[in-house]
Amino acid sequence: MDHPHKTAFFEIQSSNDVLIEILNRSERLGLKSWAVGAGFLQQSVWNSFHKRPLLENIKDVDWVYFDDADLSEDAEANVAWQVQALMSDVPLRFDVKNQARVHLWYERKFGSKIEKYRDLTHALSTWPTTSTAIGVSQVEGVINTIAPFGFSDLMNMYVRPNKVQVTQTIYEQKVARWKRCWPMIHVESWDETQSAPFESHPTINEL
Repeated sequence: MDHPHKTAFFEIQSSNDVLIEILNRSERLGLKSWAVGAGFLQQSVWNSFHKRPLLENIKDVDWVYFDDADLSEDAEANVAWQVQALMSDVPLRFDVKNQARVHLWYERKFGSKIEKYRDLTHALSTWPTTSTAIGVSQVEGVINTIAPFGFSDLMNMYVRPNKVQVTQTIYEQKVARWKRCWPMIHVESWDETQSAPFESHPTINEL
């Protein structure tokens, strides 16, 4: 059962003042589908378990949205500019990406083609590890999460690859840094993991 892990995740993030401020400001943009996710959430949980400030060793914020009505670079750049302007006093770098257009540049950057994502949940379900495949958003003051693989791995500090897209090299580079910064985490090797993780089961929850 995932429920205790969801509760623990919500408790940690409810005390994350920076996250709450980011969500409050992000809602002003009026976008239909967006989320803050990946390492920013994962590593704040790890910092909590390591008894550290929640932002320690966090490099950036993955701020993603889904807009398949306009797949242009200019539109994405405009949203990125708006996010950066809203967050100008937040002491973190914001990596803003329209997940609806990732398939247009993924092969050029990573060497392999991918299908176009259907929606934001589909996009998150392809992220490199089961514990980073998580996003948080806010609508009319209500905070929701997208968690395609649940919360168990994240809350157990267990890292395993989601082999849908990530390569072994990129996975091993990521986990090597993570293990140095958060020594209590358990990292599953590439060869230990089956081709696909558990059955994807999107979850939406109030925080």
